[in-house]
Parts: sequence; structure tokens; C-alpha cells
Amino acid sequence: MADKAEKIAAARKKLKQYQSKQKQDSVPRGSEPSSARETPVPAQSSSSSSCFEDIQNQNHLPASSGPSSYGGPAVASYFNNGGGHGVADFFAMEPQVARPDVPQMEASVHSINRISDGIGQLIANASADLGPQNTILELESEKAELARTLNAQKLENDELRLRLRNNQSTVEELRNEIDKLRVENSTKVTSELGPIQEQLQMQTQAVGVMVGEKAELMGTVGKLQSLVKERANENDELQNRLKASRATVQKLEKEIESMKQSGSRFESLERTIGVQLNEFQEEANKFRKLYEDLQEDLGEHKQKLLVRNQEFQTVQKELEQTRSDLSLAKLRIEQLSSDDDLDFNAKIEALTQQNLIKAQQIKDLQEIIKQIGAERDQSNQQYQNYVLHLNKEVTNLADKIRELTEENNDLSSREGDLVRHVGELERQMQQQLSKEKKYAAQQQQEDKPAEAGEPLLEAEVKLLKEKVATMEVERAEYMKQNETVELLKRGYEDGLKARDEQIASLQLTVERLQQDKPDVARLMAEIDSGKVGASRAVAQNMELKAQLEEMQKAFVQISNDKLELTEKLQTELHLGKEMKSTYGQLETELHSIREKLHYKDEEMIRLAHENTELNKQLLQQNQEIDRLRYYESRASDGNVLQLELQRAQQQLEQMQRSDHGENGCDGHGHDTHDQHHHHDQTDLHREIDVLQQEKAE
Repeated sequence: MADKAEKIAAARKKLKQYQSKQKQDSVPRGSEPSSARETPVPAQSSSSSSCFEDIQNQNHLPASSGPSSYGGPAVASYFNNGGGHGVADFFAMEPQVARPDVPQMEASVHSINRISDGIGQLIANASADLGPQNTILELESEKAELARTLNAQKLENDELRLRLRNNQSTVEELRNEIDKLRVENSTKVTSELGPIQEQLQMQTQAVGVMVGEKAELMGTVGKLQSLVKERANENDELQNRLKASRATVQKLEKEIESMKQSGSRFESLERTIGVQLNEFQEEANKFRKLYEDLQEDLGEHKQKLLVRNQEFQTVQKELEQTRSDLSLAKLRIEQLSSDDDLDFNAKIEALTQQNLIKAQQIKDLQEIIKQIGAERDQSNQQYQNYVLHLNKEVTNLADKIRELTEENNDLSSREGDLVRHVGELERQMQQQLSKEKKYAAQQQQEDKPAEAGEPLLEAEVKLLKEKVATMEVERAEYMKQNETVELLKRGYEDGLKARDEQIASLQLTVERLQQDKPDVARLMAEIDSGKVGASRAVAQNMELKAQLEEMQKAFVQISNDKLELTEKLQTELHLGKEMKSTYGQLETELHSIREKLHYKDEEMIRLAHENTELNKQLLQQNQEIDRLRYYESRASDGNVLQLELQRAQQQLEQMQRSDHGENGCDGHGHDTHDQHHHHDQTDLHREIDVLQQEKAE
């Protein structure tokens, strides 16, 4: 620990000596200033970062630049060699470079001093705050980082030296070229001054002549300006007329576009309506078939109802017969009942009650059958009314179709009127154009004698007239093109711009003539270029005319087709809506009729089951009546047998008494008589048992 503290103290002393030497030396040994490119070094503590920020603020460096390559390498070399070497060894390691300028070197010296002060403060703060061990570790890490920065600074210094050498060589080459150019220019100037002076003399002689020409040209220019103003006024009037015609054309175009859009919509609607009409026709055929099937079913049900009514009438007759039979049976039962009246009366009362219940059920069934017949009649009437309603709707649809066809014809006639109106507008536009042409020709004829006395500008005036004529032709052609208003606008705007440019060029030429002689060749070139542009514009206008005529024809055809389609679509849409509503009503009514028929079928089935049950009950009642009759007959026989038994018992008692009274009879006769009496008793007992069993049954 003591050795490390001594090394730190020695390093501090050497740093102070190094700082004092740098302050004394006016021109230090070293490399480039600190403003060169350097690799960034991360800060180790808050004090180091603040120190580096102060250095950057003073030297106008970016915040990312680290310490320079002067303060750090000395400390790094000291710690690498164990503190044995000094600052001189560190400076001996770097190669010598050409000395830079004085202000740059002073800035580098100042920055190096500040960096060395910062390093000293870092070392002092580290040794005071963190102790000897932490300071040694930090110094070692800083030593490694400073070594890296030293190597990077060396590479940058080498690159900068190469750049300086290259720049010096280029500067010398440029100086040599400048000297050569100066010599060449001096020779050229001396050689060219002679002919130029001669030309100046000739031009001074010609200036007098040009002044006279200038006065003449000024007069011609005034006349031309007045003509240009007149033509500008005429153009303004024509433009106003064009605006009015364009407004009308735009309105017509908007109407045509709206008709196109409506035509496309109507086409799509017509297709959908055609599909829907086909579907509705198929559904109508289906409904017709269903109607026929329902009529057949109704006929079958009517026949079934008639059969059931006949069966019901037969059942009623049978019931009446059974009632009469029951009344007769009751009378017989009353006559036959003597001993067992209570049991038989109870049974008979139960049977009579059952008969009354069945009679009530029969009455209810009759009422239900009557209700079903009434409902059937109502359903038939409703169905007939529905058929009549459908027929009325079909007739109404036919009437609506006729009305729509009439409206379609009216719209077609209206379209023809609109086309005629557009044709009349085009004729009016053509008449206006012809009038404007005549007016322009008259003005040209009036302007010819005024311009006859100007021989110098005849060529220019002719060219201007030709341009005006071409522009008038173009204007007439554009006026005929009603539906291409935008193209016409662009063409006229281009023409006006060209005229403005020509006027501006003429004004410039006038000013030049006032200053110098006029450039006739340039004027001729401009006139030729104007001729070429006019010919091109004429060709383009002809092509545009042909295209416009084709577009107009196609547009008229499209508009006619679309109007027809729109009318058809409207009619079909109306018909489709009505058919939808009618078919919806038909579906609902058919559904209700089907439900009613299903309900009636169920009721008929229920009635049939009830009829079968009634027949079964009647059969059972008949069987019970027969059994009662049989039992009544047997009961009368039982009473007779009981009387006979009583008589037989009395006879037996008498016989026993007679046997006990007769003691003098023989044994053999007595045995035979006993056997015969025993057989008679057994037979009587058997008959009594049989009668008792029958009674119980």
C-alpha cells in the first residue's frame, strides 16, 4: 500500500512538472489540436464528466468527444513502465508532424492543460474518497482507456498528415494552372482587341443610320399597338360570347352525365327486374298448380263429407232402432222382474244412463258436423273471393304496364326535342362564328391601305396577319366543338399567352431599338417559330375536331339507349313491386287455407273414430240386452224349479213319515225303496246347484 501511495505522489509531481513545461513552451511538440476526430471515452465519475464538459464548452467541441492524446498517454506510459519513465519518453514515442498554425496550437495547448488538470483532480478525488485500492483499480482502467485513445489519435494524425500533403499538392497544381490561364488570357486580349476596335468604329458609323430607322420603327410600333388593342377588345367580346356558350354547353353536359348515370342504374335495375319477373312467373305457375291441386282436394273432401253424412244418417237410424228396442226391453224387464228386481233395476238404470250419454254425444257430433259444413262453405267463398281479387290485380297490372309504355313514349319524344334544341344551339354558335369571321375580314380590308405606306415592316405585318388568320380559324374550329369546352379553353389560353409573349417580345425589341439597333434576324426567327407553332396548332385542331365528332355521335347513341332502358326499368320495377305484394298476399292466404284444411281433416278423422266407437258401444249394448233377456227367461225357469223343489221336499218328508210308520214291511222291499229315493235326492240336488250357478252368473 505504501508503494502504491508513493507511485501516485510521483505521478502527481510529474504531471505538475509537465504542466509547467507546457505553459513555458510557446510551441509544444505534439500532434494535431484536440478539435480533430477522436474516439469517445466513457466517463468514470461525476467529476470527470463535469471536467470534460468544461473543456468542450471552451474549445467548441461536441459532447461525445473524450480527452485528447496529450495528457492521457503520459500517465498511461508511467503506469505501464512502473513510474520509471518521464514525459520526454512519451513525446519521443509519437512521430513528428509539420507544425500547424499558431491559433490552433494555442487552443490545443489550452485544452491539454485543462485535460491534465482534470486528470489530476480525478486522481486526487479518487485517492481521497475511495481509498488507495479503489484509486489503483480506477487508474488501471483509465490507463487502458487512455492507451486506446492514444492509438486512435495516432491513426487520425497519420490520416490528417496524408490529407495535408494531398491538399498542398492540389494547391500547387491549381496555382500553376492559374498562371497559365493568366498568360493565355493576356495574349488573347491583345490579339482580339484589334478587330474589336475596328468593329466598334463600324458600329459607331452604323448608329446614325439606326437612329433614323429607330424613329420609323417607333411609328410603326405605335400603329401596331393600336391594332393590337383593337384586336384585344374583339377577343374580349368573343371570349364573353364563348363563356356564355360554354355555360350552356356545361349545363347540357351535366344533364347528359346525369342521364348516363340514370341509364346505367336503370340497366342494372332492368336486369334484376327481369330475373325477378322470371322468378315470379315460375312462382305463379307453381301457385296455379297448387290451386288446381287444392280444388281437386276440395272435391275429394266434399265427396268424403257426403259419404260421411250418409253414414251418419244410417247411424242415426240405427240409434233410433236401438232406442225403440231398449224401450221394449225395459217393458219386458219390468214384466219379468219379480224377485230380483233390485239388481236388474240398477243394471237397467245404468244402461239407460249410458244410452242418454251416448245420445248427447251423438247430438254434439251432429252439431260439429254442421259447423264443419258451414266452415267449408265459408272457406269456399273466401277462396272464390281471393281468386276474384287476384284477377282484379292482374288487370290492374296490365293497365299499369300500358301507362308505363305511354310514359316511355313521352320520354322518348322529350329526348328528341332535347336533341333538336342542342342542334339549334350549335347552329346559332356557327352563325355567330361566321359573323365574327366576316367582321374580321372587313377589318383586315380596312387596315390594308393604312399599312401600305410602311415598306420596312410589311413582312412583320404580313406574318402577324397570318397569325391572326390562323388564330381566327382555330377559334372557329374550337367554337364548333361544343362538347370539348375544356380543350378549347386551354387552346385559347395558350394562344393568349403566346400573344402576350409576342407583345412582350415586341416591347422588348422596341426598348432594344431605342437603346441599340434592332435585331432583324432574331425577329425573323421568332416569326418563323410562330408560323411553325401555328401550323402545329392547326393540325392538332383538325385531329380534335374528328375526335369530337366521333364522340358526339357515340354520345347521342348512348343517351338514346339509356333513356329507353331507364323507361323500361321503371316500368318493370313498378310491376315487380306490385307482383311481390300480390304474391305475398297469395302465400299468406294459401297458408291459412292449408291450415284450415288440415284442421278439418283432423276433425273428420276424429269424427270417424268417434263413429267407430259409437258402433262398438251399440254392439255392446245389444249384447247386454240379449244377455238380460236370456237371464230373465232363466230366472222364470228358476222360480218354477224352486216351487217343484219345495213340493218334492214336502213329498219326501211325507214319505219318510210313512216309512217310519210302517214297521211291518219286508227288508228286501225296504232296501229297494231306499235306493230309489236316494237316486231322486241326488238328481234334485244337482239341479238345484245348476240353477244356483246360473243365478250367480
